[in-house]
Amino acid sequence: MNNRIKELLSNTLLFALANMGSKILVFLMIPLYTAVLSTEEYGISDMVHTTAQMLFPVLTGMIADAVLRFCFIEGIDKEKVFTTGLKITIWGSVLSIFVTIGLYFIPMFDSIGLYILFVPIMFFNQGLINLMHKFARGINKVKVSATAGLLSSFLVVTFNLLFLLVFKIGIIGFLLSYTLADLIAIAYMAKLCQIRKYWTARIDHKLKKEMMVFSMPLVPNQISWWAQSSISRYIMLAWLGVSAVGIYSATLRIPSILTVLCDIFAQAWLLSALKDYGSEDSKKYIKSMHKKYFSMLVVLTAIIILLSHILAKVLLSGDFVSYWWVTPYLFISVFLGALVGFLGSIFSSERKNVMQFISTLVGALVSVLVTILFLKQYGVIVVAVSTLVGYYVIWLIRRLAVNKFLDVGVSTFNTTLQVLILTVESIFVGKGFFLLAIGCFLILIVLNYKELMSIVCFASREIKNLKHRKNGKISD
Repeated sequence: MNNRIKELLSNTLLFALANMGSKILVFLMIPLYTAVLSTEEYGISDMVHTTAQMLFPVLTGMIADAVLRFCFIEGIDKEKVFTTGLKITIWGSVLSIFVTIGLYFIPMFDSIGLYILFVPIMFFNQGLINLMHKFARGINKVKVSATAGLLSSFLVVTFNLLFLLVFKIGIIGFLLSYTLADLIAIAYMAKLCQIRKYWTARIDHKLKKEMMVFSMPLVPNQISWWAQSSISRYIMLAWLGVSAVGIYSATLRIPSILTVLCDIFAQAWLLSALKDYGSEDSKKYIKSMHKKYFSMLVVLTAIIILLSHILAKVLLSGDFVSYWWVTPYLFISVFLGALVGFLGSIFSSERKNVMQFISTLVGALVSVLVTILFLKQYGVIVVAVSTLVGYYVIWLIRRLAVNKFLDVGVSTFNTTLQVLILTVESIFVGKGFFLLAIGCFLILIVLNYKELMSIVCFASREIKNLKHRKNGKISD
């Protein structure tokens, strides 16, 4: 199991080097975005991205996920796997054009205007770059995938500086930055993965059917995920206007620093979970990793919540900064989303995708219901709280389902208790009671002390072993 842990840590470090660098660059651009773009412009750009994400699972059938999974199956030609994924993605992009034209005539999108025509462009980029990332990892080109992510983010920053500060073309430049960056990253991966040799003109229809059987159950799950995280923005757009969407979207960027750390582990963990799943030590391995992951994440979340006011003041400008107190609840949502993702990888390995869909759908419905009931009365904060509640419901359903065939180490009660402590900490931070918030943080340290110490001991041991190996080489 130690070798698997080391492999997981190696992949985690690789993704960390790429993603930390790339996401930090984007994270540091938040002050520029909120200073140069109005709340309305920020809201428009967010709705363009959100709408593209809405169409993505429906029109691609989540085929990229099947590409990754089928690359690990022995005896299946990777050329046929990639070709199937590419053709379905292209057809989905064509269909997105017609869907977008229809959306333009819906009154709710009047405030978006002609900017909605960026939706099919974003769709194509998202579909193709997602396919390339999944395929690159499937053919063991993890470094290429990680580097491409870094390249894309660097280009986004470069183009934004050019378009927003030099040419001063506002929202057009903002949207173009993402478009051009993704296209270059796609070309980069295509070159280094030698993608031409994986292209074949003919589709294996039997394989296509098998891949679709795997991926199609993921579609309703992904739609539910989108509903859970994004449908409230459409309700905001209709009831509060595009400016409210912009303010919320800007505050949502701040928790991206925690999202980065979670995504780094999640990407590495998925590869680790898919390999050798069902082996004798796999259950022990998953239990150990979940306990450590939970402890690290809950403490990290508590720390960032304490810093949320400082982060908001540094990163946000003008009208955007007035809603800084919303961000602590968004951090908790990211925390719960990470736990949900961990459990989701177990369901994927077990090929029990239906449960993922059911849990996500219920969570999304709860989130939407809370938003509808309280948005007009309490405003933007309701969207943050409803998202938190939705993620908790998803986690709870999945956790109870996983209990039937696997022990993941951290009890349902313990997790719920620590989520409540994080919520209380968020309330204290929002009210300015920082000493009480620090008290909540210390309680979480005590609750997770054992696992935190085991992590420290493991890291210390590995550092010592690394030093010994280096000294051995030197002495030789």
